Amino acid sequence: MLSPILQGDIKLTSGSLIKMINENRLQYIDRIKPTLEMPDRIILQNDTLIFVKNFGEKKHFTSVARDDGNEWIIRSNAPKSENNINNKLENGAKTIYQADSQIHAPTPYDDIANSNIKLDNTNSTPNKQTTQAITPELQHKISQKQTELEKTQEKLAIQTTPKGKNYFTARINSLQQEIKDLEIQAGIRVKDDIKTPSNIKELATNEYVVFDKNDNKMILNQSEVKDILQALDLRDLKDSYIIKNQELAKFANNNNIYLDIATYIKSANTKQARDIANIKPLLENFDIALRDTNNEILLYKQGNDTKLASAKIIQDENDRFSVRANEAINLNQIQDKIQAGANVLISRLDSILH
Repeated sequence: MLSPILQGDIKLTSGSLIKMINENRLQYIDRIKPTLEMPDRIILQNDTLIFVKNFGEKKHFTSVARDDGNEWIIRSNAPKSENNINNKLENGAKTIYQADSQIHAPTPYDDIANSNIKLDNTNSTPNKQTTQAITPELQHKISQKQTELEKTQEKLAIQTTPKGKNYFTARINSLQQEIKDLEIQAGIRVKDDIKTPSNIKELATNEYVVFDKNDNKMILNQSEVKDILQALDLRDLKDSYIIKNQELAKFANNNNIYLDIATYIKSANTKQARDIANIKPLLENFDIALRDTNNEILLYKQGNDTKLASAKIIQDENDRFSVRANEAINLNQIQDKIQAGANVLISRLDSILH
């Protein structure tokens, strides 16, 4: 069925299986054959084919093959997130086969971009963390490093001496960091997602336990998580939302301003944490923006309450501008801040403030 697309044999090497053993992925070994023989889709990225199959879990299982002349050599087998796959598609990779529609390009190297047939899932949305088009030069560098990483992992798998294992392990760590740095430069990855948020843990599919600033434990159920993800157009609570307000961005040196869900919740009280699905109007349609004496940007929005909802923007330890929770205050308290030295950056309530 797939031979017209692949135009060559697929070879599963012992190296890719040894890599699975070394990376504690033996539980996935029975997924390789159905993924290769009955993939949900095949993605072409440069000289690499990515076979993708969903087994009813959050992540898709993938087998990655590289072109080796007249055959495709399987280099790795591992689960990958929807974000990971979408990043590849957004940055030049193409879907050349999709099982749902049985539509495919006649050869892997045909440009399907000119086709009027949409091959990807129509429910998919772009990854909001990608803020710029990756340049061909950066894409080439990333691909080169990824290829070198896979080859180095294969070499590590056959090492028998401590010296050899230490050398290739160190090289792998170095290459992984180089790839992360290039992805940050390209806009594919944001700095903070190298860290795993400590106050958020997934209990089950779309259900999380989180801790607020007072270490109060909360369970966000599936309905609450769904509301947050839909309101901010995210795929996962560990993703970051980028504030879409150019007027505000100039006060952050024209940098992106991120709302990291886990970090925000850690700075919030329980009520603010529960209300995060409704934070978007405050961040993008605020009434007042101040720069406080400590250089934080303070946002305020009027509502039905006498107090104005508030959030603050800080420059964190990674030099990213990110949102933190802030206590709601009334107009008199805002006026007090201004008299104490805070600068008014934006105000749509001038008649009230003066």
